[in-house]
Amino acid sequence: MSEETKTVSAGAEGEEKKSRANRMTEEEILLDYPHAKPGTLCFLPLENKQAIQIVCVEEGCENERRVRTSDLWQVKRCHACTRKARRARAKQRRAEKKAREAEEAS
Repeated sequence: MSEETKTVSAGAEGEEKKSRANRMTEEEILLDYPHAKPGTLCFLPLENKQAIQIVCVEEGCENERRVRTSDLWQVKRCHACTRKARRARAKQRRAEKKAREAEEAS
């Protein structure tokens, strides 16, 4: 094994150990993100990331969704409720824009 190969291998191992040290425990995740489902934390080796199941926060919806722990801060709904919320926001923006344009035209 050449000196370069040893250096590259050691660097990759160091990065892997470093990323493992930065991973959150399930207890830490559940404290910060109450919509995370206990007992579902797993590691995805191909992506070198952790994932966890969440339960949709919408009233009456009990759908689950698997999310990377790095995305937990921005994902709170299942796919279906996310689409509904986006459509509702777009509809509201269109209505506000239409009202502004009508007000300006008057």
